[in-house]
Amino acid sequence: MFKRTVLGCMLVCAGQVFAQSSVQLYGRISADYRSTSFSDFNGLGVGGIGGARIGFRGEERLSHNTKVNFMIEGGFSPLDGSMKSIGDRQSWVEYTNTDIGSLRVGKMYAFTDSIVARYAGSVQNNYNLGSSFMSSNAKRAVYSSTVLDDQGKIKSLVGAGGNYENALSFVSRSFSGWNFGIMLVSNQSNAIQGVSADSKAQPYQLKADYVGDQYSLVVGFAKNGGEGRKSIFHLGGKYKIDRATVYAAYQNNRNVEKSNSASFGVEYPIDNNKLKISYNWTQQPGLTSANQLGATVAASGLDSGGLNGLVFAVEKTLSKRTTLYSGLSLVKAKNPIFHDNKRSANQFIFGLDHWF
Repeated sequence: MFKRTVLGCMLVCAGQVFAQSSVQLYGRISADYRSTSFSDFNGLGVGGIGGARIGFRGEERLSHNTKVNFMIEGGFSPLDGSMKSIGDRQSWVEYTNTDIGSLRVGKMYAFTDSIVARYAGSVQNNYNLGSSFMSSNAKRAVYSSTVLDDQGKIKSLVGAGGNYENALSFVSRSFSGWNFGIMLVSNQSNAIQGVSADSKAQPYQLKADYVGDQYSLVVGFAKNGGEGRKSIFHLGGKYKIDRATVYAAYQNNRNVEKSNSASFGVEYPIDNNKLKISYNWTQQPGLTSANQLGATVAASGLDSGGLNGLVFAVEKTLSKRTTLYSGLSLVKAKNPIFHDNKRSANQFIFGLDHWF
C-alpha cells in the first residue's frame, strides 16, 4: 500500500516540467568557554547547539504546484577547522494545494522533531545547558540540536532525531489556526527503533498544531509499528503573559523503555536581552547512557533513577545574526551517576553565536 501511494505521487509529478531553482549557502559559528563540575574540562568548546555547521538549502519549483526541496549540512570545529561527525540531510518532493494542504514524499524528519524542539523549555535555553533532559533515550537526546525558525519550521538539521529514508506526509492548510498532519513511514527506514523490516505493522505519526497570537499548542503521536506498545506521545505549548512567554512540554515514550519527561520554561525580553529559566525532569527506569546526558555521566550503563535540572540563561542580541549568551545549569540525579560518585553536577557556559 505504501509503495503504491509513493508511486502514485511520482506519477502526479510527471509530465512537462518548467524548473525555477534557488540554492542558499548558510552556516553557523558558535564558540564558547565552559566550566563543568562533572569532568576536568574547563576551556574553549565548540559551542552552542551542536557546535558550528555549514550547509545548503534549496528548492526547484516545477509545474503543477510541485517543487523539490533539499537540505544538507555538516559540522566543523571553529577552533581548528576540523570536520565533525554531526550532520544530516533532507530531500523531498512536495505538492501543494492551497485549498487542502501539502503532500510530501522522500527523506524527511519526523513530526516529533519540531514538536519537541519548539516547546521544550530546555530547548528555549539551549546551549547544551541540560538541553537533553526532555529526551528519554540516547538516540533522541539530540532533539535539542534542531534549530527552528519563528514559524517552527526546521531551519538547521544538525542532530535532529528521527530522519526517515522513505516517508509520505500530508499537512493540511490552516483551519482557524489549526493544522493537522499524518506521516506514513516505510518499515525499511533505519531510524525506526525496535521495528523489523518484515514487520507488517505500519509505522505512522499524527499531529495537530495550533498557532495563535497569544498562545500556541501542539499534540503529536508516533506509532513505530513494532511488537508491543512502541509509541511516543508529545504535548507542548507556549503562552504569552504581558512581555513574558511561558513554554511547557510533556513526553511519554514507550519506544524502548517506558519513560516520562516534562519541561517548563519562561522567557522574558529586556531591550536586546532575553532572560530565560527552565526546569526539566525525566524519569526512565533501567540503564542510561553517557550520550543521553550530554556526556555528563561517569560512564554508560548507569541507572540514574530519574533526573531533574534547573537552567538559567541570558542572551544578548548584538545584531540580527549575532548573539552573545551565558548560562548555568544545575543537574541532580536520584542515583549517584556522576564523577566521584556524586548525584549532582553543574555547568557554566559563555559564548558567541553567529549565523551567516
